[in-house]
Amino acid sequence: MKRIRVEWDQEEMEKLVDIFIRHQGKTGSDVDVELLALSRELNERADRLGIVHDAKFRNLNGLHMQYKNLKYVETEGKEGLSGASALMREVLGRRLKKKFS
Repeated sequence: MKRIRVEWDQEEMEKLVDIFIRHQGKTGSDVDVELLALSRELNERADRLGIVHDAKFRNLNGLHMQYKNLKYVETEGKEGLSGASALMREVLGRRLKKKFS
């Protein structure tokens, strides 16, 4: 089956950044519970909006990767994964009142 890639939008990114900030970038079971709930919410939202997606859309593993991208941005490359989007940098920067390049 061909993978369907759907870009993150502002509303989705705001919700992920909320979780990241609330948990101060830490990981663990509390974060996983929230990420799983976010996964369900984003899938239901996509279905309501008629966004075509596959079974991997905003799944827990993908949200973990995005969370680690946020960690990379926040720590200026010292921790996390380096795949942060411009939207991710903009939303996190605005929320932390900091500019990330």
